[in-house]
Amino acid sequence: MQFSVAEWRKLFIRSPPESSLVVGVAVDIGSKIDELREELVLIRARLEALETMLSEEEASEDDRLALDEAMREHEKGETIPLDEALRKLK
Repeated sequence: MQFSVAEWRKLFIRSPPESSLVVGVAVDIGSKIDELREELVLIRARLEALETMLSEEEASEDDRLALDEAMREHEKGETIPLDEALRKLK
């Protein structure tokens, strides 16, 4: 049988303590669970940061490929200067 954190806390709080050790264990378990939750939040934040970094690297790779293609087009004379393109748009 599995219990949620709240159910575990209720079990420890509602049961009359047979000794102060039982209460101490319940409090210690509760604080450890809270620490684990905080650590999980930090791990998730780190994972999201890594995913963001990786996606930026992929975009950078795409940008590099697009730049290489644009440079090849420019070398072949397939492009026109920006000011000329702007004049044609007017």
